[in-house]
Amino acid sequence: MSKKEIRPDTQLVDGGRRKEWRGKLVNVPVERTSTVLFDDVADMKRSRAALGVYSYGLQGTATHWALAEALTELEPGAAGTALYPSGLAALTTTLLSLLKHATFVERVWFDEAVTARPRTEIGIPESQDESFDLDDSDTVASVTTAFREACEDSRRAVAPLGLDDVLSGNRRGPLPLRWVAVHRDVVEGSRFVDVQETGPFASWVHEHEMTADGAGWTVVRDCITCEPPLGAAGLTFGAPVIRRKLERMLRYRHSTLAADLAAHVGITPRHFVVAGATGMIGSALVPFLTTGGHRVTRLVRKSPGQGDAMWDPDRGTIDASVLAGADAVINLAGANVAGGRWTAERFPA
Repeated sequence: MSKKEIRPDTQLVDGGRRKEWRGKLVNVPVERTSTVLFDDVADMKRSRAALGVYSYGLQGTATHWALAEALTELEPGAAGTALYPSGLAALTTTLLSLLKHATFVERVWFDEAVTARPRTEIGIPESQDESFDLDDSDTVASVTTAFREACEDSRRAVAPLGLDDVLSGNRRGPLPLRWVAVHRDVVEGSRFVDVQETGPFASWVHEHEMTADGAGWTVVRDCITCEPPLGAAGLTFGAPVIRRKLERMLRYRHSTLAADLAAHVGITPRHFVVAGATGMIGSALVPFLTTGGHRVTRLVRKSPGQGDAMWDPDRGTIDASVLAGADAVINLAGANVAGGRWTAERFPA
């Protein structure tokens, strides 16, 4: 009988009970420890947290391996399970993992591409999959500081460059900084086309179409026709990579759009006023609300754009007219939650 044919109640009893973990016992022994001894520092660094690998911390014993594997087997389609001592630890780890990947992306595009330095010298992983990994030494402060430093280094690296300069360090070939596209063939509410005028591709045409499909349904179609740079060499070696990345990007965009729209089904559009709209949460919340048909007014401290309103929390002033008719005010302004340890001195911020 295959794993897929085993009933859930049998999986619950059998899951995670590998013979190499339990030996001749029925169940995996309960190992109550978070301290593991290693021969030396190199041995400890080689022992990254994974099933079957003893490592320092709350995920490094057979007890945790067995529970994690059992939970994975009970969840169809799950790639794996990570155990955390609390919900806060799980959320923090997820956010830090994403931020660490963002630091990697920043270094790839604005350090490796500009300076042509190898990744080993820059101090980043060779693959993007490894860029999500957190080390035992990673903290909220260290990961956020690394991201800020990467952004500052990026600005310094490109400051002396012109938009027509070509970056030679990109692994996919020379990459110009300038990418100009124009919108054409616009049909309000149903279609438009992006066409590259100058940029990294030999040619690029992206067709966006939205078509009604029955009551309450819309089919979103993206069609990208592009030609890699470097002629025949680009077609031979670059096209397969570009195709995979574009397909992955479009799958993500379509699934995100579908989830956002599904969350607004049956909800009457509202008017929201949002402070702190450019922060980590606000920059995700505002597009989510506007995708659902809601009207959003952002409170900004300087240079308001269309649909924005001025406010000055230090002076206690605000354009009161913007609050008239608002259904809700969402205040996300304040100190960065990941900007450092929340000591007694920092709480008033």
